[in-house]
Amino acid sequence: MPSYSCSCLPVTFGLVAVTVAILIGYVIQLSAIPSDIHIQIDTSGTASKSTLLLGKTIATLTPEQIRDYHRDGVVFVPNLLSEEEAAQLKDAANYASSRLFDVFGLFGRSLYKTVMFDLWRTSSEIASLSLQALPQVAAQLMTSSGPDLDLDNNNNNDDDDDDGDDEKKTATTTATRQRPNTASIRLLRDAFFAYQPPGEACGWHVDDAGFWPAVQDTSGPTFWIALDPLSVEEGGGLTVLNRTLFQQTEPFDVTEESCRQAIATNTCNMTEISPSCHAKMEAAKIQMDMRPGDAIIWDRFTFHRGVAGTDLLPNDVIKQRYSVRYIPKESRTFGLVHSSVEQLAPFDSPYYPQVWPKLLDSEMEALERGLDSDITLISAISFQSKRMMKTAMDTLFPRRATKEDSVTPQ
Repeated sequence: MPSYSCSCLPVTFGLVAVTVAILIGYVIQLSAIPSDIHIQIDTSGTASKSTLLLGKTIATLTPEQIRDYHRDGVVFVPNLLSEEEAAQLKDAANYASSRLFDVFGLFGRSLYKTVMFDLWRTSSEIASLSLQALPQVAAQLMTSSGPDLDLDNNNNNDDDDDDGDDEKKTATTTATRQRPNTASIRLLRDAFFAYQPPGEACGWHVDDAGFWPAVQDTSGPTFWIALDPLSVEEGGGLTVLNRTLFQQTEPFDVTEESCRQAIATNTCNMTEISPSCHAKMEAAKIQMDMRPGDAIIWDRFTFHRGVAGTDLLPNDVIKQRYSVRYIPKESRTFGLVHSSVEQLAPFDSPYYPQVWPKLLDSEMEALERGLDSDITLISAISFQSKRMMKTAMDTLFPRRATKEDSVTPQ
């Protein structure tokens, strides 16, 4: 009789532990947001200013910035907030996060000192920014009201310079060339991060179903706002892929789609899983020094990675940032979402409020009454258990990742 070995015992033990944890979670039902928090938003008229922004008119992106976003998948917007406004946002975020229960902290954390979600549900200042101010900027990128785009104006090579090698020409994807034109915009998720060395950093990725809980083909902008000074020399910040430059860089058989598939079940580990993807992205990255209030805005499909602190960044220094994501009304859920919406259903819920062209009174009334967090203990356990089970199955029955696996990753 042939003999064989099986690593089933650790997997079985892990599944039993997860089952027990889920039962405990159902009993406790811990939510990240205290029940005594209630937010009040001024919904009179169409909001064009944020109380957080101290009366400042909402930023208007230039035609060049809008073009860069759609062509390259990313745009740097200096001074989106003033340093004074960024300091106010930082204070609000720190106070709000100090009152939140860190559900995911129960599972351990190696990349950030702090990661908190749903801060717009906990602070009037943050709600005003994310529900009223930033959506006016997002609309410039997500609707047809912006300027006409000449996405090819960086490829005006003379015919005489054409060497006939079509493969080396820009292969800008359809997703970045199509002008979006959604009738309304909803807030998907925000997050507050605090990085402290010598913490590691998540490798090249696009957000997974925890950070971007919508079906795979859902696009939209992510706003990433620096709350502390960031320098390339010290690290502790972010680098983002220039998609146009990536597509112009050899090897041409290393594509964004192949790189997404490579990390479909392991979000942050591009360096080990696909050294070729990592190397090509390093050759096509953009990274800059940032002041508090500077922002990077990228498309949902744009790869990005955290930058670990260098030896020049003292271990007692903390670098904070705030990010928020917006989606078109047509989007459907997939991933870690609030129980008020079903999987693969529209985001018709005050937990993912309409923020453009106007706020909805019914959703703001729900916010005033108080909203809990998407991430209760049971939802976190369920999310983590599914990832554990998938990892266990992939260990027992190795196979190549398929397109269906790519819920696409942070």
